[in-house]
This record gives sequence, structure tokens and C-alpha cells, in this order.
Amino acid sequence: MNYHSVLLLAGWVITLTACHSSPSPVLKKAMQMENVSVDSILFYLQQIDKPENLSSKEQGDYYFLSYKATLWKTGKPVDSLLQTAIHRYTENGQLYQRMQARIEQSASYLYRNQPDSALLVSDALLREELLNDTLRTQFVWS
Repeated sequence: MNYHSVLLLAGWVITLTACHSSPSPVLKKAMQMENVSVDSILFYLQQIDKPENLSSKEQGDYYFLSYKATLWKTGKPVDSLLQTAIHRYTENGQLYQRMQARIEQSASYLYRNQPDSALLVSDALLREELLNDTLRTQFVWS
């Protein structure tokens, strides 16, 4: 009886892993299209049916790329995508990606004519340890 339970469990594991298709090659292709075409980015992102099946790190990239593609396509920022990306980057310790997303967040506030919010985010960015002196100087003077 115990042998059959182990066999059944092994069968379930094999079945579940065989049915799980990894969308990360599609995400990688979407990321490669970033400097090529917004429509191509959106085409590849739409092929990912369930972004929650991506790894947590890939989810950050998915939501950040979705934010950028939507902004470039419509001209309007969708903050929920950006907030999700920042959250994923933070929980995964992806500091560089988090920094990029926070800079986008500051630009988003400026776009919507919210300079106070942009200044708050900019101030928080200047306090980040990851920000090197060159970026800090450019950020202060621009």
C-alpha cells in the first residue's frame, strides 16, 4: 500500500511539472523587444496568460515592462503596474531594478503634474545607498 502511495505521488509530481510551461522565454523575448517596438513588447507580454506563474523575480520584470509598454503606447502611466514591480523588486532584493522603477515613479509624478510627490521620491532616491556619486550628481542637477 505504501509503495502505491509513493508511486501515485511521483506520478502527480511528474504530471504537474510536465504541464507547467515556463513563460520565461516569452518574457525574455519581450524584454529584447524593448528598444525595437512597443507593439512587439505587448504581443509577447500578452502571450503570458498567468504572470503569477512566473518566478517572483520575473514578475517584477513583467510588471515593469508592462508599465513601460503601456505608457509608451497610451501616453498614460498605470501606477498599479509600477507599484507591483517595485514591490516584487524590493522583496527579491533586486536593488538595481528597484532603483530604475523608482526613477520611473518619480517621472510618472512629474508627468501628472505632481511635483511634490516627484520631489519626495527623488529625495528618497538620493538617500539610497545604491545610488553612486555620478548618478547622485546628475539627479541633483537635472
